[in-house]
Amino acid sequence: MARSARGLAGDEPSASLDAHFESGFLAEVYRDRPVGVNGIDEVVTRFPPEPNGFLHLGHSKAIATNFGFARYHGGRCILRFDDTNPVGEEGVFFDSIEEIVSWLGFKPARVTYTSDNFERLYELAEDLINMDCAYVCHCSGMCRLYYFVLRVYTKCACNNAQQTTHCISTENLCPLGRS
Repeated sequence: MARSARGLAGDEPSASLDAHFESGFLAEVYRDRPVGVNGIDEVVTRFPPEPNGFLHLGHSKAIATNFGFARYHGGRCILRFDDTNPVGEEGVFFDSIEEIVSWLGFKPARVTYTSDNFERLYELAEDLINMDCAYVCHCSGMCRLYYFVLRVYTKCACNNAQQTTHCISTENLCPLGRS
């Protein structure tokens, strides 16, 4: 007997398309933070693809989950392009992503771009550094691996605003090099 998208030809689907929102992990997420409690006015989700290539099967699951969860709970989903490297991204990828979202039966509440917020994100990063809540690391990838995996402190892992500016000189870098 031939198979169709619904199972065996002629069979009705055994579960609703929304079954994964009615029970399991996603149902628990909603039960823990329902609309109308603790200032939550509506369900708002986002699908944040990087527009530097074509989407794959895993992306379709993420699209169905993010857009579907919002739709199931009467909310909205934002398509937010994570274009953190605008030079390396081509228009064809943006267009392709929007076409696939539409082809899967969803319509974004709005489309946004990470790059639209670079200046504000930079200002917030500076504020965090000045409050000693963040730092800038000038280590190479190998040095960061050495620090995070082995938990060995390196001179270039600056941990406050004063050290961040001091770290830039080469004599204060870790022996594994600078990025």
